[in-house]
Order: sequence, then C-alpha cells, then structure tokens
Amino acid sequence: MRNCLIFLGLMGSLILGFSTKVEARHTKYGAGVVLDDAGTEPKGTFELTIPKVVYSGSPGYYTTSIWLALAYGITDHLEAVIAPEVHDAIWGRDNSGSDHDFGDVVCGLKYQFSEERDNLPSLAAKYSLKIPTNTDSKGLTTGEVDHALYLIVSKDLIGGQLNLNLGYKYVGEPDDKIYSNQVSYGAAYVYPVKSVSLVLELVGKTNYKEPHLTVKENTLDLYGGFKYGFTPSFGMKASLGTRLNQATPDYLAYLACAYYFSIKN
Repeated sequence: MRNCLIFLGLMGSLILGFSTKVEARHTKYGAGVVLDDAGTEPKGTFELTIPKVVYSGSPGYYTTSIWLALAYGITDHLEAVIAPEVHDAIWGRDNSGSDHDFGDVVCGLKYQFSEERDNLPSLAAKYSLKIPTNTDSKGLTTGEVDHALYLIVSKDLIGGQLNLNLGYKYVGEPDDKIYSNQVSYGAAYVYPVKSVSLVLELVGKTNYKEPHLTVKENTLDLYGGFKYGFTPSFGMKASLGTRLNQATPDYLAYLACAYYFSIKN
C-alpha cells in the first residue's frame, strides 16, 4: 500500500503540470476491455490508468490483482507503457488462508505499422517485458523475467470495430521449477451506442508444458462489458466474464478508469 501511495503521489504531481488536451487514438473505437487494439497514443499524449482491477474466482478460492499503468506517445505511432502491479493476492488457497504482496512491473513498446485505409486493417506489434520485483516464495509470481510479443489487427466492421490479438510469452523459470510458455489469442468487438461502447470479447490461452510441446492446457474465456467516457479526458471500462471450458476459475471481472492528458504547449 505504501508503494501504491508513493506512485499515486508522483503521478499526481506530474498531472498538475499538464493539460487535459486529448486526441483520439489511431483506431476509430479503441481497445476492448481485456484485449488491445492496433492504435497508439498520439505524440505527447498520456493515458494514466488508475487502477486496473482484475478478479478471478471459484467457490472458496479467488485472486485479485491491482495495476497502475502509464502510456505515452513517443511519436504518433510509437507508444511506451509502464505498469506496476501494486497489489497481488490469492485468497482461500487450499483452504489455508491467503497471501498478498506487491507484484511485478511490466514495461512495453507498441508500434503501429499502418492505420486503416482502403479496406485494409490497422496493424501493430507490441513487446512487453516483465521485471520481477517480487519472488516466487508466496506463489504470486515466478520471480523471473518474462518476454512477450503480440501482433494486433483492428478493422471497422458492421458499425463497430473488430480487434484481433495474437501473442507469445516466454515465461522465465527459477532453477528449481518449470513454468509454461504461453500462446494467447483473442477477438474483441467494440460497438458504439451513443456515449457508451458495448464490448464482447473471446480470449484464449494455451500453456506449453516444457520441455515437451505435446502437452497443452487450454483456457477460453467469454467477456461482456462496456466503455464509457464521463468527460473527453476521463472514462472507465468494465467487463464480466466466464470460463467456457472446465478449467478454473468460474468467474472473471475487469474494471479500469483512465485519465488522458498531454503536455502543455
């Protein structure tokens, strides 16, 4: 909690020096709630997410994760992100109590190769690096560096926008444990209704058990949610989901608030 307050204080000090001039991202209707879009923040524009809360649960067992994220447009088509996980918790594990702690920090870059034009979709690639700021002693994190690469496609479709995501994550391993690398994929459809955008998302993940790639564990989640802008510079998005296959958890939820601002001219 102390680390969270320090970060919030620093971000608040920064915001006082900036204006709330906001420009649209380089896709028409933006990202989903869970999945990303091929757009980037315009040059000199920030997006501050406080907080992003991720919840997953089954009877007697659930996890919560709280993130802060700051995205910045380095150029009109290159975006940098830093996202510390300020609270990571497992509740009711093995019916023996709970564990919680500060999580890891994720940094990333996203580059938009092309905007949508002439019936061609918008295309972007994203790289993310997980910096371990905690250990695996409580089972909350691996305590090692992760690398991930994503390909993102966005296209206007039937009055809304379709976002497709495909990614591969290399999961770092401590010397005494084996973790699975992950292939992730998903589709999000964002449909505007006046000031609200309705969002439907299908999100999948395949874990490849090392050292052999023949044993796989698949998850497939369905989310329904919305995005709403209270003002041109402040909005929120939320979504509820369920796992479609037999893997746990049974319930999923996302909630995030975003503040947009840019450097004063």
